[in-house]
Amino acid sequence: MITECTIDIALWLADNTATIARDETAGDCYRDIKTIIDTIERVINRPIPDRFLGPCPATIENEHRCGHALTAPRDANEATCRACKTVHDIDQITQRLWSEVNEWLLTPQEIHMVMEYFGEPVPASTIRRWKHEGRLQVRGWRDGKPRYWTADVRHLRKTQPSKRMTAV
Repeated sequence: MITECTIDIALWLADNTATIARDETAGDCYRDIKTIIDTIERVINRPIPDRFLGPCPATIENEHRCGHALTAPRDANEATCRACKTVHDIDQITQRLWSEVNEWLLTPQEIHMVMEYFGEPVPASTIRRWKHEGRLQVRGWRDGKPRYWTADVRHLRKTQPSKRMTAV
């Protein structure tokens, strides 16, 4: 929110640019203002965090799995493990993760989070509706509560007709 004080300061700086430029501390003034601007931009334009790709599946010495947390920029096609330096194809890693996650017993909320994470979002309300309509089958129980498979939600998502805008 731009306050009246901020506007007044900006106007004063604009009106006094020549005076500031002639002053021997002009460089200090510039650096101070530049630092403030850089800080504001860093706060507003937060960097997009790397995506987590699960544990590194590479096999290293003595047939042990590396298991180090594998991350990569969101637009990357490959990820390099920081521990074992193995380069992985992100599509293959994602497919491996899906194969592991597809039959985990999860709550509808957990499935919603997994689907969001993998870039296949399904609104939580849609998952609840499928559950109440009986389209999403209970696959197991944990702590006395029903659990479901992500694979079933993915299948329903693919078979659900897409909503299209039509001209009237």
